[in-house]
Amino acid sequence: MFKLLFYFLFLLSLLSPFCLAEKEIIVNGKGRTEQEAINNAIKKAIEQTLGTYITSRSCVMQGSLIYDHISSSSAGYVKSYTVLSKKRDMFSDICQIKLRVVVDDIKMKDAVEQFMRDHKFQQAFQKTSFNERRVMVVYVPRTEFDLPGNSKAVKTVIDLIEDRLIKMGFRVFLPLQTEGFRGMGKEELINIAQKNSGDVIVMVSFDANKRPATDGYYILFSTLTLKAYDVSTKELFANVQHRGKTISRNGKYSIQDSTARVAIKIAPGAVDALVKKIVKRFSSVRQKFVLLVLKDVDPKLQNKVEDEVLIRFGWRYRIVTQRPEYMEIEIFSDIDPTSMRWILKKQFKKAGILSLQPIEMKGSRIVFGNI
Repeated sequence: MFKLLFYFLFLLSLLSPFCLAEKEIIVNGKGRTEQEAINNAIKKAIEQTLGTYITSRSCVMQGSLIYDHISSSSAGYVKSYTVLSKKRDMFSDICQIKLRVVVDDIKMKDAVEQFMRDHKFQQAFQKTSFNERRVMVVYVPRTEFDLPGNSKAVKTVIDLIEDRLIKMGFRVFLPLQTEGFRGMGKEELINIAQKNSGDVIVMVSFDANKRPATDGYYILFSTLTLKAYDVSTKELFANVQHRGKTISRNGKYSIQDSTARVAIKIAPGAVDALVKKIVKRFSSVRQKFVLLVLKDVDPKLQNKVEDEVLIRFGWRYRIVTQRPEYMEIEIFSDIDPTSMRWILKKQFKKAGILSLQPIEMKGSRIVFGNI
């Protein structure tokens, strides 16, 4: 009896690693074709499996990179999958599928560990992930005490931002390309970035205030502000402020010189915080959405789009901007922008909104005009 029990426990100990090596997940996927829906479901299964493990093992920036790295080759971590159900939506003509996916848990964890240990591979993958993202860095003075754009401090900060972004794999506009943009307002700068196919615009500014001290000196309080806007949505997603102070003599040049010393001192920490937020913004962990822009569309037609297309589909959406003749809507969906453009074009036609036609597309920003 004890001998049989010993053999049973011995066999169980041998088999247990193989049992633990697999993880079974039920997921849903959508796509224009059945295969596209299956691929999206498999990618979702991989991301779900990664979630808990990454959270316990790494910081946000590393986790974002790991998601991108593993998800880009998701099929290699799947042992098998079974289609549980499938159907095609009669309104959107989108295939919806339910899968049982068996994930190779051990293989995926080994890949994560290897990725985290290999810093050179991380840098190479960062460049692969972000090299299509274009960033414009512009200095925007706001007060009379702000440093001139050609000052040492301003150049130092902007060079630091650009160097850090380039190392992360982003494409940065050359200084000559942004030289003529100083003095413009926020809306004008974002519109210029859109026309030049930018993804992010970073606006840099210094504020300085003085307070009387003793013997003709002043205490100078300086603030370095770095703001990053998503060009496609015009959303402010990073607002970093670092402050410092010093003693200064009175006079314009003395104040500028003191402001420069403070700026150079506080710049590295502010730039680090900014770059982390930009990396997080353009990682795959963030909730996916496309931005639908309606141009030259009156309020009556705007309501028709919302009632007969967005609400009818059951999409989750958020109205970002609405005014006469113009509307911006974030549609939260795993559907890629090209497929979403095709779906919207088809549904506008079904709803009898024949005048709405796609006129522009950049990244996740889809623009329809009333033609």
